[in-house]
Amino acid sequence: MKTSYSIGLEEQLTLRLETEIRRELDDIIIKMQRIALEFKIEQVKERSPFKNVLVVATETTSSLEVIKNYIRYQVGRQQSSKIWKLERTDNGKKQIFADAVVLQINELANNFQKIIDSINKSLDEEIDLLLVEEIRSLSDDKIDSILSKDIEPELKKKLELLKQDSAKIESMNLIKKYIQDNEDGSTRRKNLEALKKHLQASEQNVRQSVHLNLARLYLGYLSREHTALLGNKKDSKE
Repeated sequence: MKTSYSIGLEEQLTLRLETEIRRELDDIIIKMQRIALEFKIEQVKERSPFKNVLVVATETTSSLEVIKNYIRYQVGRQQSSKIWKLERTDNGKKQIFADAVVLQINELANNFQKIIDSINKSLDEEIDLLLVEEIRSLSDDKIDSILSKDIEPELKKKLELLKQDSAKIESMNLIKKYIQDNEDGSTRRKNLEALKKHLQASEQNVRQSVHLNLARLYLGYLSREHTALLGNKKDSKE
């Protein structure tokens, strides 16, 4: 069985991203369902009014701007689905469905930020736990070795307290920082620290990729919601 640190950093990051994306889906679907109901998209009886935008969204060369521009373009096209031109009035202002969808696609950036924040938080917590374990397992000889070096007085004081009682891990942030900066540490901790640096270095590319993925998921669920609402309307008539 592969351990998490026996696979590449990119693969580890992908697994964490997929987990966090699944956690955001409920929020994304609820917001999508809200505008679907507010615009009464079931009025449009076409079987697949979102087919073309889904084709554009899933092309390998697609991007967020390509998707949004395509949606806006549908408003002016005579042959496009009527669904994009549906209107609602919100606080006295008219809004068309195409603009509402584009707005929600833009707001998926907030979901991305929650994903990144959650991954960073979990990495920090995992690293911190490993640091605590490493500090608690320091031998007296190792502590003496560190004490013999030219270290700041406050760190020296903390290490002496630790030597007296390894259970006294409270307020050991100075020791954690020293161990993190100066000791090799466990393979697991080194891997997590490398993963955190990899995420920081690639965040802009990850942002674009995840935001695009969220937009594709959003549009897919929107298409399914329209089908479901049409089915419910047909059932209620029968």
